[in-house]
Amino acid sequence: MRSRTLQRFLLPAWLIAASCTVDATAFGPDNVPTVGSQRNSFAFAVIGRTLELDQSYALSFDADSVSVGLAVTGYAAGSGSLELRDASGQLVFARDLAGNAAEGASAPTAARPATARLRFAGYTGMVAIGVHAR
Repeated sequence: MRSRTLQRFLLPAWLIAASCTVDATAFGPDNVPTVGSQRNSFAFAVIGRTLELDQSYALSFDADSVSVGLAVTGYAAGSGSLELRDASGQLVFARDLAGNAAEGASAPTAARPATARLRFAGYTGMVAIGVHAR
């Protein structure tokens, strides 16, 4: 139940935030990711100012199909990416985060996602990502 509430609230909030002018100083410190993970869902958000990060997070998914919602706003520089990989390390979903975007997608995968890897190099922008089992 908590997972579905998280999905219903966060995805629309991220999409609305991506379409507005946002005062980034109102959300807390730069370059400190906020991460939430529970069975069948994962959320990540960060305000990057020349952010350097290469981090993997363990996932716990029961389904082999996921919905991915993301918003990038205030993008100014650097590279960023999201990768979802299965237990054997095979790539099942990838998205470049260099550039403003607001999107949602369903991604059938050949296997259950087991890790989420986020990489940023010299990244300046605000990113919010939600992944939920379908």
